[in-house]
Amino acid sequence: MRRTGLLKIYDLEWKWHFLFYLLLFLALTILRKQALVLFFFRPAMAATFLLVLFHIICRGSKSLTDYIVQKTKIIYPSFVLWLYPTVILLKIAFFAFILIILSRNLWGRGFFSSLLKLNGQETTSFISTCFSAMIIFVAFQFVFASYRVIRWIAASSYRRVATLNLLEATDENFSATIDNTVKELKRETDYLKEQRNKAAKINRIALIILFLCLIMGSLWLIFYRPAVILYYRAEFQLKTFVNPATAYNTLEHLSSKFPDYRYLDSVKYRMAWILDRRMNKSNQAFDAYVDFIENYSPDSVWIDEALINLVYLTLDKLNRPEQTLKWSKKYLELYPDGIMRPHMHLYRIRAYARLSDLKSAEKEIKLAKNRYSGKTIQIFNKEDRLVEIINFDDALKVEISQIKGLK
Repeated sequence: MRRTGLLKIYDLEWKWHFLFYLLLFLALTILRKQALVLFFFRPAMAATFLLVLFHIICRGSKSLTDYIVQKTKIIYPSFVLWLYPTVILLKIAFFAFILIILSRNLWGRGFFSSLLKLNGQETTSFISTCFSAMIIFVAFQFVFASYRVIRWIAASSYRRVATLNLLEATDENFSATIDNTVKELKRETDYLKEQRNKAAKINRIALIILFLCLIMGSLWLIFYRPAVILYYRAEFQLKTFVNPATAYNTLEHLSSKFPDYRYLDSVKYRMAWILDRRMNKSNQAFDAYVDFIENYSPDSVWIDEALINLVYLTLDKLNRPEQTLKWSKKYLELYPDGIMRPHMHLYRIRAYARLSDLKSAEKEIKLAKNRYSGKTIQIFNKEDRLVEIINFDDALKVEISQIKGLK
């Protein structure tokens, strides 16, 4: 267990390390009902990149842990037990900061949605799944290593007794050699005791630092970022599916009390979304979406989502096909690479059919067929989660059959 051998308690066999993380990631993806996301090239490549990145982080953390152990000269398993996973978690936090926070400042908040070609809900969930798999993997490693440390402590005591018993049974000059053996075992015991005391001292200091960091982080959130607490409180209330009005009121309180909140656009969009998807107040949701679009620039990460929801709302709930044509046209103008462009054409075909403008509907069918024939489109449920991938041609055939029925 000395020097770099201490890290053997983590069983760092890299081929199994890679495979186990992959299986854990796939299990989480399936559990969170996101398996369909991996059928797309970009998310699959992003997951592979993060998998390789995590592998590199773990290898680098091994070298750094070895270096710290040698510099501090604390050769004891309980020290490495928390040091190695802590180094990994700090590196994960650093790379998460680089990937998520800095990317927002450099390329905008919608960067990852554009990169992955997913909607905002699926993008957030996908990235959180990747990093959750990393953290759970580290937790599994820690539990396994703790078990090995306990076994090592038990085996260390057993080995001393076994050594003495073996000498007594096999050495004819047992009385002459027992003194030397006892002295050797005492030296080893004193060495381990010294290392244990050093490790215990460092562990106490580390625990105090962790506790202080948690206290300072909590105080910082409470006194300097109360809006963040309110926002995630509302999100938690939404996830309970019990009383959406409570979540709406929380967000309304946030917007009135903190009008300068950095992500107020997310709050306003979420309020409109709750009116639409959870409270079924279609007219109020329509007004909220329109107000949101008029008050925020197209650079807002939620403008495309608001336009999509307006198209769906005006046709399927409010039966206002003129409004459907208006907002779908705006989406097509603003987002030439938007993932919902095929859907906009389908809604436009249906809107023209509602208006009995079959000539315009047929023109739209021809345009859509030329652009998207042979391609697939994503189908989302009312929670904006990906539930199916279908051929665009099949969806277009449904619209064409309805048009023929009107002739």
